[in-house]
Formats: sequence, C-alpha cells, structure tokens
Amino acid sequence: MIPVGAAYLQSGSGGDVAVGLHLPPPLQRRFEAVVFDWDGTAVPDRDADASRVRGLVEELCSLGADVVVVSGTHVGNIDGQLCARPTGPGRLLLALNRGSETFEVGPDGPVVVERREATPEEEAALDRAAELTVARLAEHGLEATIVSQRLNRRKIDLIPLPEWEDPPKAHIDELLAAVEARLRDAELAGLPEVVDLALQSARESGVADPRVTSDAKHVEIGLTDKSDSTRYVFGDLWRRGVAPGLVLVAGDEIGPLGGCGGERLAHARGGGERCDGLLGRRRAQRSPRRCAPPRGRSGRVLRGPRRSGAAPRSPCGATGRRDSRLDDGGRRGRREP
Repeated sequence: MIPVGAAYLQSGSGGDVAVGLHLPPPLQRRFEAVVFDWDGTAVPDRDADASRVRGLVEELCSLGADVVVVSGTHVGNIDGQLCARPTGPGRLLLALNRGSETFEVGPDGPVVVERREATPEEEAALDRAAELTVARLAEHGLEATIVSQRLNRRKIDLIPLPEWEDPPKAHIDELLAAVEARLRDAELAGLPEVVDLALQSARESGVADPRVTSDAKHVEIGLTDKSDSTRYVFGDLWRRGVAPGLVLVAGDEIGPLGGCGGERLAHARGGGERCDGLLGRRRAQRSPRRCAPPRGRSGRVLRGPRRSGAAPRSPCGATGRRDSRLDDGGRRGRREP
C-alpha cells in the first residue's frame, strides 16, 4: 500500500490526482501520514528484500509525511530489515512490541520515545498467567507450551508440532484450520474459548488489565497490544495537527479470525471489551472521520486542521491534540510548544 501514499503525495503538492496509479475515489487526495503493518503488508516475510519499501519510506518522509510502522515484533527485526534513515522533514515512527515501545528513526537510527516498563510484580503475574493457561489447556487434553517471554507479554504455542514450527504468514488459512481441528479434538470451542480461558487465568493471576491476542498459532498474554500503539500514534499525530481523516492506514490485520475480532485475530481487554484491530486486510482504509485540509487558490494545502477541546477518538481510541502548519513549500513545519 505504500506506493499509493508515495505517488499521491508527490502529486499532492500541486495536483489532485495520483500519477500512474488507478486509485479509488477515496484515495484520490492528499494524506499527511501513513500507518501500516509490517509482516504480510510491507513485506511478505522477514527474509524478503525491503529495499523498495525503504526507498518509498524515505521518499515519503522527504515530502513531509509522517510514516508509522505498527508491529508486534521488536525493533531489531523491523529496523534490521527496513534500514531506513530518513532526514525529514517528515518522521518515521516504529510502534512495536505489541504496543509497549515506540521509536523515532532518524539519520543515526532508532531512538526510543515511549516505552511501557513492567514492574517486578507485573512480570511475576504474567508468568503465573501463562503457566495457569497452559495447565488449564492441559486439563482439556491440549498440549501447549510457553515458547517465549517478550517485553510485557508471554507467548504460548497452541500447536507445538514440527510441521508447524515456523509457518509463513501466507499460510495463515491452513494454520488456522489445523489449530481449530486441534482445539475441536480437545473439546474447546475454537480460539474464542482459548482467549477467554487465558483472560480468566490472567485476571486470577493478578494481571490488572490483561491484553490477550492470538495469531492462530499462539495466544499471548500481555500488558499492552496494538491498540496502545494506535492510541499513542493517533494522539501524537493529532497534537501535530494531523486529524484522523488525513491518515492513510494499510495492513492485513482487520477483521475476525477463528471467530475472534482483533489485531488480526483475537484481542481482549481486561474489562472484557472486544475491539476490532485498526490495521486493514491487504487494503487501505480511511479513517471514519473525514477532515479535508484548507487549500489556497493553487490547491496547495495551507495548514493542517486545528481542533480545540478533546481530541477525536481513533478507531481504537486515540487521544491527544496536535497542531502544525505548512510552510510555503507545502511541507509541514513544526510549531514550537
């Protein structure tokens, strides 16, 4: 989806139609920011050559757009594959570790700008939650294993079999079918029941606000998820004057999987709320709020939309305010606080 943003921003400084691309009408306009998932969206897998994406990201930033990668993995995987080093005026943000960290990438590489630090008590509660989840799955006759301790979360493998050790994302449908058959054999009602079981285990283990997600192969119990990333990102953009209607969102993680809504599967909050994830399934998705920026006689955007009072909520609840202006060259200039 990145070429859509790059091509349109190139023409957006002096025209209204993307060059060389056939775009649906909702995309035939200027966007100030692009937010997208990494695995399965920007690249097919983590072994793929990302040089094309790197060039587009750096071009977008040079045109004044903010670019945001939202991913559940860590900075080593994303930055190691993308290797982008933008020089501005737009920014490159990496919202990673399933909502626990955000980095800003410049010429010298990524610098952490926000991080959720778990307390020792929270770490112990996550350990107990993972162990209790595995034990309860075993009571149903389902073998599951704790495979990793990630930042602020624990990852449990629901199908620890050699043939499914490292399934490519392109085979998600086959993986889901295999996992669902395995769950049926254990008399479990699919991923939703596993998510509920993990959520109950987390609460009983002392996790105050558990976030339970699944990618079909794993169920993860954490303190954060991608909704935290999107909340931070949309709040950050708003404070710089970029309303949700000026953000192009692309990805492969919208919609239910195995009966669960969420990041591309299951997402459950400690309060029992279910939330469809923000990132889209291999398509660009406009924000539900539309806010066209003011334009001068030439059609050039003069200033990002300003708002007073409470910031709008993103599809996953972003909050905050932002303000920005565009200089005479059509690039966004930052107003000092």
